[in-house]
Amino acid sequence: MMCRLVIVPAAISIAVLACGLAYGAPSIFGPTGVLLTPNAEVVGRGGLDVGAHFIDLDTPLTGDMDLAAYKATVGLSDRFEVTGAFLSVDNGAVGADRDEFIVHGKYQLVPSRSQGTSVAVGVIDLFEDALGDIVFYGALSRTANRAMTHKRLVRGTVGLAFADNIGGAGDDTEIFASLEVGVSDRVIGLVEHFNDDLSFAGRIEIAQRLHIDVASVQAGGDREFLIGGAYHASW
Repeated sequence: MMCRLVIVPAAISIAVLACGLAYGAPSIFGPTGVLLTPNAEVVGRGGLDVGAHFIDLDTPLTGDMDLAAYKATVGLSDRFEVTGAFLSVDNGAVGADRDEFIVHGKYQLVPSRSQGTSVAVGVIDLFEDALGDIVFYGALSRTANRAMTHKRLVRGTVGLAFADNIGGAGDDTEIFASLEVGVSDRVIGLVEHFNDDLSFAGRIEIAQRLHIDVASVQAGGDREFLIGGAYHASW
């Protein structure tokens, strides 16, 4: 979740994948989510999601920039997860290479089930290492999945993100929305609207506990290809 001035770093953050996709998978920064935004799900007690995603951006805002995101999300309880993410930016156009480690947290106020509504609140960049400010968000998800399989999953999410002064630009509030729909036993289609941009992805299970994302990401009006993957474990 990022505000308008930092949508490009967010745009590299298409979802990391997890075992049990029908119940949620982390975003690139790590909080369980869809593409650029979180949903109201959490990884769960003892869950551990580890992954990496890569994108080559070339937009008027960024110039020619390669971005890699490596992250791990840990479930400390049934409702609370913590994420550590390492972002590496190679901006050859302006020589602005940058590496940042950021920490996030999410707490589920209303727990998720195979069907029903879940509500969560969270923070992005808890120690203000990359953005210069903390992003606060809330998300509400509605899930329908009687068969408890990828193929029968339908989950819609709406949320609100707020930052006080990222990049010295003052207050910024953004509404986001997403839809996750199972199209087969191994594939979930993702659609997301954020910052006036619309992005799409296929989340594909290629082996037990191992998944990839293939995405068309819209960033400031331009479309870029993103690919990544993750492994879901437990501790």
